[in-house]
Amino acid sequence: MIKMCSTVLCIVIILSFFLPTAAMAIDVPSQSAILIEEKTGRILYNKNSETEMAMASTTKIMTAILALEYGNLDDVVVVGEEAANVEGSSIYIEKGDKITLEDLVYGLMLRSGNDAAYAIATHISGSLKNFVELMNEKAQIIGATNTNFTNPHGLYEKEHYTTAKDLALITQYAFRNEDFKKIMSAKKTDIKINNQVHTLYNKNKLLTGYDGGNGVKTGYTIDAGKCLVFSAEREGMQMIGVILRASDIWAESRILLDYGFEQYTTKNVMKKGEYITSIYVEDGINDQFKIISDENIDIPIKQGENIERVLNVNNIMAAPIYNKQRIGSVDFLIDGEIIYSKDLYSPQKVYEKDYLKFLRENLRDYFNILSQEIPIEALDIKWLDAS
Repeated sequence: MIKMCSTVLCIVIILSFFLPTAAMAIDVPSQSAILIEEKTGRILYNKNSETEMAMASTTKIMTAILALEYGNLDDVVVVGEEAANVEGSSIYIEKGDKITLEDLVYGLMLRSGNDAAYAIATHISGSLKNFVELMNEKAQIIGATNTNFTNPHGLYEKEHYTTAKDLALITQYAFRNEDFKKIMSAKKTDIKINNQVHTLYNKNKLLTGYDGGNGVKTGYTIDAGKCLVFSAEREGMQMIGVILRASDIWAESRILLDYGFEQYTTKNVMKKGEYITSIYVEDGINDQFKIISDENIDIPIKQGENIERVLNVNNIMAAPIYNKQRIGSVDFLIDGEIIYSKDLYSPQKVYEKDYLKFLRENLRDYFNILSQEIPIEALDIKWLDAS
């Protein structure tokens, strides 16, 4: 029997990379700005990014997220009077018009339609108030804790605010949705209002004016000033940036993107299929199992930076251990700061050596699988050897 212990295995591997890139200091006139790498969320540039500010139509990124997550893009929406009468930028829908939810989201993201935002909100939640509650709930889930929404379009209200960092987090979350990425990157599209075709052109000049530009949303009100959430991808490295109350959104976004692509290069620090560690099991029918990486992990680094890889796991665990049970994490650090953290999970269930309990759990798992109507050939049940 393996002696039970609660020690934590901590392996530190120093990975040093030296890149042939000169150091570069930059600044932009925006009152608040941030640039992150999308996969890891590493902050590559930061200026007052946690200052609460008005966000104008960059609000619509959250509105699009909720439309895509809670709605059916094929739904036909009948436009209400409130949506038709909302002020500001518009796709010119009228009360009683019929338009699909998908076309509303295109109108929201490409032309910044406030009417589209209002129509989406009432379609998804039944009322503006309910939709705003959903927006704030989602912000908390994402981790955008310094954000408060009071409307779905971004017209100025005192209690409608965010930070550049929170907008970057919201956009990073949105990038998990393939429909969002398709819509935000469209240079133009045709939509139908009452079966009449209308062509929309994207206001985002980076889509055609910057190499790799692929999103995401412009914004402007007198109170918020010029705002932009922007993105670009080169050689597999996806950047997301935010500038609030900018002087020139196009020039400043290019400066930040150039800085990111010139100063940082992604390096692979863990390969899919790579062996990570073994876990030894106390009183289990198996005495150990292996943890294998299920993804490639690439970290953005610049000249002279060292990456520490720290593995935090219990090296001895007691059975039973459940399939996909969290057993620890692997962290990647630069200068003591965690840049990316990956949770590690058990790849299998390990039963106790108590054979009666083992048999009961096997039977329970067997009938649970049958109740889910999984074909018998898909079962992988371990049975006792009666010999």
